[in-house]
Amino acid sequence: MEREEAWAIANSGIWREWSDEERFLFQIQEDRLCMDFSAFHEAAEKTLKRPVFTHEFANPKSLLDEFKGKIPHASLVDILNKIPKDKEIILAVTKSPKE
Repeated sequence: MEREEAWAIANSGIWREWSDEERFLFQIQEDRLCMDFSAFHEAAEKTLKRPVFTHEFANPKSLLDEFKGKIPHASLVDILNKIPKDKEIILAVTKSPKE
């Protein structure tokens, strides 16, 4: 899809009339964003019935394969393993001492 076509769809708001599944299936197969990202993200989570982290959108084929049942639903470990090793961080949470 050309840039102008994507803008036309986004600005028309037609995607607001689509179901979450329709939004997800349409957008996941397009290289150009044709709706508000927040609407696409919400549709992905509702369609896949799980939290979808933003880094997962870098591999749309994986999300589409999950939807089609070609691969199992991603676990939290699967999702975290999709983060490139050079981008990982470690977060240590400790309780602060009571005063």
